[in-house]
Amino acid sequence: MFARRLVVGAALAGLVAVSSAIVATSVVDAAPKYIVWLSPRGFVTGQNLAGGNLTLTSPSGDEEHITTDKAGDLQWVNYPLQLPNDRKIVQVIVCYKLDDATSFISQVRLGMSTIPPTATVMYDDGTDLTSTAGACRSGMVVSGISVKGEITLGLRLNFASTNHAIDVGAIGIVTK
Repeated sequence: MFARRLVVGAALAGLVAVSSAIVATSVVDAAPKYIVWLSPRGFVTGQNLAGGNLTLTSPSGDEEHITTDKAGDLQWVNYPLQLPNDRKIVQVIVCYKLDDATSFISQVRLGMSTIPPTATVMYDDGTDLTSTAGACRSGMVVSGISVKGEITLGLRLNFASTNHAIDVGAIGIVTK
């Protein structure tokens, strides 16, 4: 019986140590993180250096179905964000699904502007998003982008064929 009490006591001491480590870690982390989830229906067509026209539709109402009439890279869709200026952006989450892995999202970018027509790139993640099964990609983590003007999320699309589509789902803006 005494040995059993020792085992239980050691297990409780270990649990207390782990709990203390969790509390210490969360205290060391700056501010808690919040995710602002956005509907993909807010996207608008942006600059299209491929020379074609992007079409945005929503067949089921909960995604943005993007097609093009000309294959090529550098086709952008933009999302004007409305965020409070007391937050700092630390990460962007993009949920998406592709018809074909050869047509994909090639860049996730945040640009900030105040006086037109200039903008400064504040976040630039060039990881190719190529899931045909559907996925949510948590992008790179940054130290914190202060909201000091208008911020636009841009997705750079690369279409290998006009028969392909890129579906964008929820967008998460992680702030602290």
